[in-house]
Amino acid sequence: MKIGVIPNLDRVGGGLYQYAVTLVDALAEAVGADDSVVVFLYGGEEPPPQIARLPLEFVPLRARPGVFGRAWYATADRLPARLRAAVRNVLSRHRASANTTSPASISGSSEVDPYWAEFFSSHGVDMLVFTTDVALSYTSGVPYMIAIHDVQHRLQPGFPEVSADGEWERREERISKCVRNAALVLVDSEVGREDILTFYGDMGVEPEAVFVLPFQPAAYLDTAVSHSGRSAFEAYHLPGRYLFYPAAFWPHKNHLRIVEALAIVRERGHEVPLVLVGPNTG
Repeated sequence: MKIGVIPNLDRVGGGLYQYAVTLVDALAEAVGADDSVVVFLYGGEEPPPQIARLPLEFVPLRARPGVFGRAWYATADRLPARLRAAVRNVLSRHRASANTTSPASISGSSEVDPYWAEFFSSHGVDMLVFTTDVALSYTSGVPYMIAIHDVQHRLQPGFPEVSADGEWERREERISKCVRNAALVLVDSEVGREDILTFYGDMGVEPEAVFVLPFQPAAYLDTAVSHSGRSAFEAYHLPGRYLFYPAAFWPHKNHLRIVEALAIVRERGHEVPLVLVGPNTG
């Protein structure tokens, strides 16, 4: 079997990046003698050192030719669902005349994009693995497994980062299609499994198709820190002991609760330094 992996290798993703690197590393070890793994990289990405050293094939995802194609690839998820469907239907009809295989017959889904079905077929891929929810999964024309790390838009719609300006609708459409067309859904915990079955079980997602794969510490975190890395760290003059919280600065990450809790601790006579790091997500 040839397994294709499409990882999220954007370091700004934080936990998503670590998950992707760890999963690729584990797959490289786990595949049998008759199996192979190819890692598909989004445009402009280079494999990080942690996986570049692995005996894997690395292939760039080739965006659609032409200016319109590149713009579509970059912005499709942002378009309203009805407009996106209309554009996709036009593209499908345009390519169908040059493709003897019906898009719907590839995987049983009318969402399949002939362009990507042909792309992955040309690389002989039997199964795709996605490390986070992306529309490419259900338009690929290839059986796939996909990691769904949370459904915050369903659980906490009051947070603007998961609901405002159409974000709720975008997430719901993408995640629901990801899970109902997947051969296997990977979740981080039993709670995550319950969430998927609670919100999407009525769409035909079977309990045995949702598999718990807990987060594991990334292997590269155990490596020695370079001299330049130490120098950059020491420039902050941090205390010897402190609490460390790496997370994007979104309200649902609960930075405010940490500060409030430490204020209570301070009132009781204990000073606990806090270090926060993460991308400035606005």
